[in-house]
Amino acid sequence: MELSHLQRGIYTYLKNKAKSFEGQVSNEFSRYRKDHERHGKSEFKICTFNTLLGAIDKSNIIYLGDFHTFDQSSRNLQRLLRVLIKDNDSYILGVEFVHKKHQRYIDSYLEGHITEIEFLESIQYHESWRFPWSYYRHFFVLAKKMQMKIVALNSDGGLKKRDMVAASILKELYEENEDKKILVLFGEYHIVPSKLPGIVKKSIHNKKFKQTIIHQNLDEVYWRLVDKKGGTDRIVAFGPHEYVLQTSPPWIKYESMIYWYEHLSEDPDFDIHESVLEQEGAFTFNSNTVDNFAYITSQINQNLKLGLSSYEIEDFNLYDHQNLDFIHDKLEHLKTKSLTNFYVKLIKCGRSFKIPDTKNYYCPSYSINRLAFLAGIHLYLQLLQKKKDGANEYDYLIRTKTHTKFIFFCYQSFMGYFSSKLINPYRKCDRYQDLLKQLRNSKTKVSDKKILRLCLDVMKAKTPLESIFEKASDLDAFMVARKLGYLLGDIYFEEAYTKKSKGSKEVLKAIMNFDFEEKAFKNILKALLPRETYRTTKKNLF
Repeated sequence: MELSHLQRGIYTYLKNKAKSFEGQVSNEFSRYRKDHERHGKSEFKICTFNTLLGAIDKSNIIYLGDFHTFDQSSRNLQRLLRVLIKDNDSYILGVEFVHKKHQRYIDSYLEGHITEIEFLESIQYHESWRFPWSYYRHFFVLAKKMQMKIVALNSDGGLKKRDMVAASILKELYEENEDKKILVLFGEYHIVPSKLPGIVKKSIHNKKFKQTIIHQNLDEVYWRLVDKKGGTDRIVAFGPHEYVLQTSPPWIKYESMIYWYEHLSEDPDFDIHESVLEQEGAFTFNSNTVDNFAYITSQINQNLKLGLSSYEIEDFNLYDHQNLDFIHDKLEHLKTKSLTNFYVKLIKCGRSFKIPDTKNYYCPSYSINRLAFLAGIHLYLQLLQKKKDGANEYDYLIRTKTHTKFIFFCYQSFMGYFSSKLINPYRKCDRYQDLLKQLRNSKTKVSDKKILRLCLDVMKAKTPLESIFEKASDLDAFMVARKLGYLLGDIYFEEAYTKKSKGSKEVLKAIMNFDFEEKAFKNILKALLPRETYRTTKKNLF
């Protein structure tokens, strides 16, 4: 099975499921959606981030599309703001998620006259918006710090009427602040050129006025990029002032939509106080998660031609933080007390794992990335048991040296992260320069610096692993294995699916040999980290 077939299957499955929650939509909504989908089929050219920044620099108003259930939409605006904001008062932020009648409460909150809870209650956030406050909170933190004005753009009525009102506010805002740039975060259907941006353009008669539209994660753009070499390009241009940021495959946003609907249906009395306290916005497992996990695992198994049967794939139990009593009881029965303590620490760190010598997996909260990561580990350990005559984790966790445990965990993390990249090719992880920057940061905790030093020492490959991990704990080895497993899995995906390197298959074959000796590990390291280039690599901004 080709990678695109795997992704198409997951995309269709999640998109159809997401739409099934919508029920009957209005004719106006349907028209807006069709216009948005049609516009997503426009011709485009791949471009650079600097090209986008150049367009923004020449614009008075910049629109960024928001898929409301998907936190990546607002995160991208956060990233843009970090790059763009140089002067405290150079930008104004216009937002859809607050009604214009509540502007005075925005001003009061930014001026420190009311608390966050009072602000959210005053604007009736729970009743009027319903999407997680944690997605938007950062803008207010930044606005306070940078003395940036935030303006409410929402209003009552249908989609077009709301566009008309928002356009009127933006026109007035522009005419009163021609020396500033206005960043607008608004629903993705509204920022098609003929909608809100078109209304604003018609109302402003200044020939020097310019605006830029930035769409996000458009379905059709993604699938056309997949057909191009290097199919994870992140920025494309429909024109000189219209761009698309592709930072996630489309099925991830539909997954967020599904779990937003399921969260509301399970918790109709959703309390805004909880959303303030629970910043991560994690969802727990629902009745379909086991099926989702089995489906993802099966698709990866087919794609990689691993040869596991349906029985072997479905031979698991999945538990989350609501089953901690059960998980803790299972951990108490592990063969050694030190092993019990180790896995209890993993729970406290919010890590996912398989309980040794059982079919039980623990995952504290749901995301498609976590499920795919855990699916990769499940496949790896099932293959280990199959190819090594019933071997299990105890063989590598008890009476073995710390550096051997590191290799054992690193291969699992490699397989887990690589599997998650098959499902979400836009997923990012720290590379060498990111690790180095964190190590040099004075704010990085001492315990974290220890892990970072170990990571860099392993990557240099000049010192025997046994010496590197001589004073390291099992938890240290696990944390280093996670970081390096992610990094190696990220590079392998790039080599195998983006660059299509001829020798890439040999790396996966070596991982699947289940050789946990240092020599075998360093051969893999050498194949994926060429001496002349790996130290220059860093994570992409988008």
